[in-house]
Amino acid sequence: MTRRATPPVMVGAIIDKISHGVIETLIVKIPSPPYQDKWTFPNGPALPGESPEAALRRMMDSMLGAKIRIICGQPPVDLPWDEVMCRWRFYFCEATVPTLENRYYSEIRWVRRPDFEEYDFDPVSQQVAAWLLDDRSQR
Repeated sequence: MTRRATPPVMVGAIIDKISHGVIETLIVKIPSPPYQDKWTFPNGPALPGESPEAALRRMMDSMLGAKIRIICGQPPVDLPWDEVMCRWRFYFCEATVPTLENRYYSEIRWVRRPDFEEYDFDPVSQQVAAWLLDDRSQR
């Protein structure tokens, strides 16, 4: 029996904060190809053998200077990233530091979810943004 190769694991954070009584979500601008200047949710690859949760904590610290508290994770979904099928895990998180320190992205921005439609997201994040907007409309 041949073992199927597991797709590379990508992890992403959906980080919310309350500002003046309004929930805002962190989005970031991608600094390099293939999706340069597109908006996304903070994300990146897990290292071989690294758990998705550990990868997310490592990346949030290195890219945004943020320690995070993972609230809950979503089931994995296989989606392509630049023509490579990846296994994505998204987590709802809270930053445990009051200010983020952008160390990687072209720009970081806190936005209200209804405003997602004004942003040009990468293909994976476009699906996540649509899901978050749809989830909001169900409440």
